[in-house]
Amino acid sequence: MSSELSPEHQAVENGPAVFDFRRPDRISAPELRAVELLHEQFVQNLAAGLSAYLRCNAKAALLAVEQLSYKDFLQRLASPPCVVALAVKPHEGTAVLELAPPLATVWLQMLLGGSPQTGAALERKITKIEQSVLDGPLRLFASQLRQSWQDVDFRIEKWLQQEDLPLTLGPHEPVVVISTEIRVQESVGTLRLALPALLIRNLRGKFDREWRAPQVVSGETSQARMLELVHSATVEVDALLEGPTVLVKDLMELAEGTVLQFHHQPGCALHCVINGKLKFKGQIVRAGNKRAFSIDEPAGNSCSR
Repeated sequence: MSSELSPEHQAVENGPAVFDFRRPDRISAPELRAVELLHEQFVQNLAAGLSAYLRCNAKAALLAVEQLSYKDFLQRLASPPCVVALAVKPHEGTAVLELAPPLATVWLQMLLGGSPQTGAALERKITKIEQSVLDGPLRLFASQLRQSWQDVDFRIEKWLQQEDLPLTLGPHEPVVVISTEIRVQESVGTLRLALPALLIRNLRGKFDREWRAPQVVSGETSQARMLELVHSATVEVDALLEGPTVLVKDLMELAEGTVLQFHHQPGCALHCVINGKLKFKGQIVRAGNKRAFSIDEPAGNSCSR
């Protein structure tokens, strides 16, 4: 065994040493907070994108933003791991994204035409075919990252095998780990993104200028996809003439020929209710051989009675 010690171990053996809090391998608390603020908006965009892609209600929540060594990140991976490498162009280094087995299982079930089964999780390495199926939602994840970070071109590079993981980054290299919880129906899983601290350091100026109050970033692709999905949705439309309140006694005495007074002046607009919500005012008209509703104005303008 080698007797040579690292500078850190030598400092411990030789007694206390001066610690430089400005050393470049540490990310400051304000910078971590800036990353956290950025990803609080990112998870909202991600949830909308996944909902459109999977055609179901998906929710996302930011769990934690923490600084670890790459070795500590690897020790927390599931076994067998489900991990991809992401390029962070034009910057140097590689980001690592872990997809928790329960989440990978649910996505595979849904994308292959099945329904998600709560509690099921892969206990084996995923196949090449399964990797190609999961590429879709993972590319969506990378796309949302690009829109949120703006100056970083996140791209899926490749799936990492167990033997590839120790070679991707140095074991003692600091990384910022961002954990996101994804809920699809009753199933819950986690995405853990490890960003090299070098990337955060290279963007320190951007933190100071822009990321103190991140702007809402809405993906045009996600919006178009969501609009496409709702085009085939149906809504209930009713034309209502609202009347006065009556006593139950009077209601029980209603019979054929009874005239109810609604206290509406002739020509006063009727209400157009869409899915139970008042949206417009207008009149009943004839369209060919059918009755129709002609919209006169948005709801909110009052009509004297």
